[in-house]
Amino acid sequence: NPAAGDFDGYDDSFSAQALAAAGVRPGSAVRAGGAVFTWPTAPAGTPDNVQGRDGGATIDLSGSGSRLVFLGAEYGAAQGAVTVTYTDGTSSTARLGFPNWCCSSTHRYGATPAIVTSHYDFFTGPEAFGTHYDIYENSVPVDPSKTVATVTLPSQPAIHVFAMALAS
Repeated sequence: NPAAGDFDGYDDSFSAQALAAAGVRPGSAVRAGGAVFTWPTAPAGTPDNVQGRDGGATIDLSGSGSRLVFLGAEYGAAQGAVTVTYTDGTSSTARLGFPNWCCSSTHRYGATPAIVTSHYDFFTGPEAFGTHYDIYENSVPVDPSKTVATVTLPSQPAIHVFAMALAS
């Protein structure tokens, strides 16, 4: 059900078949930016990412490292503040953004392509074969001497985060 993904507001979505061809399946490990992620295991036809909305989503995350690494993409171009709250009650803020999922500079905002697919799905099925639709790795610094408690994503609806992990 490609329409359920509606990544860009026009009923376009990442293709499960194109992701599988790139080696990414629900629950599989994705290595990028010195981190190991687990690809979301959302059932077909349900969202598999967190989209930045009013105030941003706050996600529990426990651990430490020197960087918080994200797998994500955007429809459009936006950047916003990520707030990391530590278990001692302090917090840090950094800017996060990703390039457009298609047809733009692949290193905008310091991001790097992590998953490169060969097409996308429209609500009527696969489209644009031979055009890359990418998911990127990008990171923000965190205090390695502290333990992360939560992460608040940017309040930018264009930003979609599929996974995050702490790395040294």
